Amino acid sequence: MLYLKQTLTISAFEGARVGLLPGSSPPNVEAQCQFVLSDHSVAGYSISMEPPYPASLTSGDYFRVTVSAPCAPNSLIGGWFYAGKTFSESVELAYH
Repeated sequence: MLYLKQTLTISAFEGARVGLLPGSSPPNVEAQCQFVLSDHSVAGYSISMEPPYPASLTSGDYFRVTVSAPCAPNSLIGGWFYAGKTFSESVELAYH
Protein backbone atom coordinates (compact mmCIF):
# COMPACT_ATOMS: atom_id res chain seq x y z
CA MET A 1 0.00 0.00 0.00
CA LEU A 2 3.04 2.22 0.30
CA TYR A 3 3.17 2.21 -3.49
CA LEU A 4 -0.41 3.51 -3.66
CA LYS A 5 0.22 6.25 -1.09
CA GLN A 6 3.35 7.38 -2.95
CA THR A 7 1.50 7.44 -6.26
CA LEU A 8 -1.32 9.53 -4.77
CA THR A 9 1.21 11.99 -3.31
CA ILE A 10 3.11 12.30 -6.61
CA SER A 11 -0.14 12.81 -8.51
CA ALA A 12 -1.32 15.51 -6.07
CA PHE A 13 2.04 17.29 -6.31
CA GLU A 14 2.05 17.26 -10.10
CA GLY A 15 -1.53 18.53 -10.17
CA ALA A 16 -0.75 21.34 -7.71
CA ARG A 17 2.34 22.29 -9.71
CA VAL A 18 0.30 22.62 -12.91
CA GLY A 19 -2.43 24.53 -11.04
CA LEU A 20 0.04 27.28 -10.17
CA LEU A 21 0.81 28.03 -13.82
CA PRO A 22 -0.76 31.24 -15.14
CA GLY A 23 -4.12 30.59 -16.78
CA SER A 24 -4.41 27.05 -15.46
CA SER A 25 -7.87 25.52 -15.26
CA PRO A 26 -9.38 22.55 -13.40
CA PRO A 27 -9.15 20.31 -16.51
CA ASN A 28 -5.39 21.04 -16.70
CA VAL A 29 -4.91 19.97 -13.08
CA GLU A 30 -7.09 16.88 -13.49
CA ALA A 31 -5.29 15.84 -16.69
CA GLN A 32 -1.89 16.04 -14.98
CA CYS A 33 -3.12 13.98 -12.02
CA GLN A 34 -4.77 11.45 -14.33
CA PHE A 35 -1.55 11.08 -16.31
CA VAL A 36 0.31 9.90 -13.19
CA LEU A 37 -2.56 7.77 -11.87
CA SER A 38 -3.16 6.05 -15.21
CA ASP A 39 0.55 5.41 -15.65
CA HIS A 40 0.53 3.57 -12.30
CA SER A 41 -2.79 1.78 -13.02
CA VAL A 42 -4.62 3.29 -10.04
CA ALA A 43 -8.33 2.46 -10.16
CA GLY A 44 -11.33 4.36 -8.84
CA TYR A 45 -9.55 7.58 -7.89
CA SER A 46 -11.00 11.03 -7.25
CA ILE A 47 -9.35 14.44 -7.51
CA SER A 48 -10.35 17.62 -5.69
CA MET A 49 -8.93 21.16 -5.63
CA GLU A 50 -9.12 24.04 -3.18
CA PRO A 51 -9.86 26.63 -4.46
CA PRO A 52 -11.75 24.88 -7.27
CA TYR A 53 -10.52 27.38 -9.89
CA PRO A 54 -6.74 27.84 -9.77
CA ALA A 55 -6.90 30.85 -12.11
CA SER A 56 -8.43 32.80 -9.19
CA LEU A 57 -5.20 32.56 -7.15
CA THR A 58 -3.37 35.73 -6.17
CA SER A 59 0.12 36.11 -4.74
CA GLY A 60 0.39 34.44 -1.35
CA ASP A 61 -2.62 32.15 -1.84
CA TYR A 62 -2.31 28.41 -1.34
CA PHE A 63 -3.55 25.81 -3.81
CA ARG A 64 -4.31 22.31 -2.52
CA VAL A 65 -4.89 19.18 -4.57
CA THR A 66 -6.24 16.05 -2.89
CA VAL A 67 -6.19 12.66 -4.60
CA SER A 68 -8.04 9.68 -3.12
CA ALA A 69 -8.37 6.04 -4.14
CA PRO A 70 -9.98 2.96 -2.62
CA CYS A 71 -7.50 0.42 -1.30
CA ALA A 72 -9.19 -2.86 -2.27
CA PRO A 73 -9.05 -2.52 -6.09
CA ASN A 74 -5.51 -1.16 -5.88
CA SER A 75 -4.11 -3.81 -3.54
CA LEU A 76 -1.45 -6.30 -4.56
CA ILE A 77 -2.78 -8.75 -1.99
CA GLY A 78 -6.37 -9.84 -1.47
CA GLY A 79 -8.78 -6.94 -1.64
CA TRP A 80 -10.66 -8.31 1.39
CA PHE A 81 -7.83 -7.13 3.67
CA TYR A 82 -8.40 -3.50 2.66
CA ALA A 83 -12.18 -3.66 2.10
CA GLY A 84 -13.84 -0.33 2.76
CA LYS A 85 -10.58 1.60 3.21
CA THR A 86 -9.55 4.62 1.15
CA PHE A 87 -6.22 6.42 1.02
CA SER A 88 -6.13 10.16 0.48
CA GLU A 89 -3.08 12.38 -0.03
CA SER A 90 -2.93 16.17 -0.35
CA VAL A 91 -0.28 18.62 -1.50
CA GLU A 92 -0.53 22.36 -0.93
CA LEU A 93 1.68 24.87 -2.73
CA ALA A 94 1.87 28.66 -2.49
CA TYR A 95 1.21 30.86 -5.49
CA HIS A 96 3.86 33.55 -6.08
